[in-house]
Amino acid sequence: MRQYLASRVGAAGASSLDRLRITAFIPVKSEKDVQLHRPSEVYFAKRENTNELYGSAFTFVDFGEKANTFLQYCGVKSEPSVKGELNVKRS
Repeated sequence: MRQYLASRVGAAGASSLDRLRITAFIPVKSEKDVQLHRPSEVYFAKRENTNELYGSAFTFVDFGEKANTFLQYCGVKSEPSVKGELNVKRS
């Protein structure tokens, strides 16, 4: 489904995009279950090994090139930033 949505990037209106940015729809499997996350709560996993410190502190995802294009459009970032994390903590 995310691959189909990736093909529609740019077709969504601003209100639809705003809704996606605040909606928890990205599935992340944990040891116990699957939890849904907002785009601002996850980052793209790098192809090479992710630093263990980052891996334990942040949630990383990789759904493939097409789906990741859609997720990037929704607001998933490549890596955490100090400024971005400080803004999240204040909210």
